[in-house]
Amino acid sequence: MQKQGAAGVLAAGVLVLAMSGCSAGSGEPEVTPAPAVASETAVAPAETPTPTVEPAVSVGTREAPLAIGEARKVSEASAWTVALNATNLDAAAAIQAADEHAQAPAAGELFVTGSFTVTVDGAKIAEQGADLANDGASPGQSLTVTYVAADGTSYDGSSGTMCYTPSMLYSQGAVFQDGATVIGDQCVAVPADKVAGGLWRVSNLANESVWFATS
Repeated sequence: MQKQGAAGVLAAGVLVLAMSGCSAGSGEPEVTPAPAVASETAVAPAETPTPTVEPAVSVGTREAPLAIGEARKVSEASAWTVALNATNLDAAAAIQAADEHAQAPAAGELFVTGSFTVTVDGAKIAEQGADLANDGASPGQSLTVTYVAADGTSYDGSSGTMCYTPSMLYSQGAVFQDGATVIGDQCVAVPADKVAGGLWRVSNLANESVWFATS
């Protein structure tokens, strides 16, 4: 019995050693990295950039004023077509030559004048509910003319020293026929250092306007 016990113990030891040999090493299971998978990320096609289209600048605006001799309606709905005939950026001598009693500009001022031609559209007057043939229409009452300096400051007949010519636009009477035209002036006292680069602005009661360069 002791021999069999010893033999059993010996066999058990051999079995343990055999099992131990199967797990020899670091003691941690070997980890096999997963095979790399090729990336299938889709590459979006290059987009063609949309060209930037700058909006067209309307002629007769501050950004694109009309030149001397060019004409345009104050607005699509307006009954008045306006043209600038001439500008004098230092008109004091001419004004005093026409009227020796005319006041001279104050120190630091210049008298600036513009001559305008204004034509009435009878159809537009009718659309506005007025009767041109019987009631007439007055450009002097319908339109305001201002001189706008390069820095945006505006000057009209009430600015600075009063000045005038023999044919001011506001003094022109009413017209009573389609296509009737009047010619009149605007005279404005402007600080001498504000004259260069200024523009004329002709506006109606709805504050719609047309702009003119002075040269």
